[in-house]
Amino acid sequence: MKTIVFLHPHFMKPAGASKVVLEFSSRLQKYFKITIITIKSNPEVISPYPKLNIINLGGPSTGSLFFWLTFPLFLLRLQLTLNKIPHKIIFAHSLAIYWTLFMDNCILYFHDLGFPYSDSIAEKNSLSLFYRFISSITKPLFQILNNKIINSNNKIIANSQASSQFLSNKYYRSDIKIITPGIDTSLFNISAVKGNYFYTVGRLEKIKQIDSIIQAFALFNNKNFHLKIIGDGIEKNNLIKLVKSLKIKNQVEFLGKLNSSQVAQVASKARIGIFNCPNESFGISILESLACGTPVITINSGGGADFITPGLNGYLSDGTPQSIRSLIPKLLHNSLSSNARQSALSYDWGHQVEKLSKYFSVYS
Repeated sequence: MKTIVFLHPHFMKPAGASKVVLEFSSRLQKYFKITIITIKSNPEVISPYPKLNIINLGGPSTGSLFFWLTFPLFLLRLQLTLNKIPHKIIFAHSLAIYWTLFMDNCILYFHDLGFPYSDSIAEKNSLSLFYRFISSITKPLFQILNNKIINSNNKIIANSQASSQFLSNKYYRSDIKIITPGIDTSLFNISAVKGNYFYTVGRLEKIKQIDSIIQAFALFNNKNFHLKIIGDGIEKNNLIKLVKSLKIKNQVEFLGKLNSSQVAQVASKARIGIFNCPNESFGISILESLACGTPVITINSGGGADFITPGLNGYLSDGTPQSIRSLIPKLLHNSLSSNARQSALSYDWGHQVEKLSKYFSVYS
């Protein structure tokens, strides 16, 4: 039996790419042997997956300068570990694609638009001056590495049409398979009762442009509705100040970090889900909202826009408060709940794992 070896930098937070790797690997266990190689893991993050074989190599994280200074030694330790695993397929995620620098016939899973530095102006503007300086120095080096890795004989899977298009345009790879992450459509389901509120979910950082969502809600100017914001981050205090300055303090709730079940409860009873990050390669929160029968307003860029058919399950904005506000009445006056739910069902984890399993089965 083949062993699928997932390479992933670390499992420190129960979300994002880490969540995708853990969900894919745990669900693929009925088809293949699974081994995950990483640098470090938070026990609380991996505890829901007790059957997974996770090897922690230890050492500095990929976000530290010391990791890259000792990168050759890390690659040696990685190779010694891989040599002990027979009949393997190497499946690299996130920054772990750089671990395959001197390997052949790997499968690379891309989920970033502009890896590792986005070309998005909005994302550049969200970085501190220090990180802008660091990225200006290191970006040329990573471009060289990207060209070598992407234009090798490695196979590439993209997590969305947006990611695939980016790789095709920038690196001229046309043989890219698209397999999206999945969602739990049994957990994220329709509620018979809807509340008079809108919601958004995500890290409270500038790149998410939640300030524009708050401003749009203020422009909507309807005391009968509330806005619920799920997530935490460095912009929280600034967003709270914005809410106070707009005099909508009694209508906006900051719910902090919630687990998946709690997010599903909020999403299923909301009237509209609003998302505004301009460089999301996938946008899993958008799909989860749709699965709850909650139509979506999202920005017309990135992977999230691929899921929205205007007038069927939501609308696309240009990201400005005025644009978002203008679309709210359209969703309130039209019942799109059933359409929203139906549009998300094909992204259930079961369907996506089956696609990935078939891909691995014919891979050699």
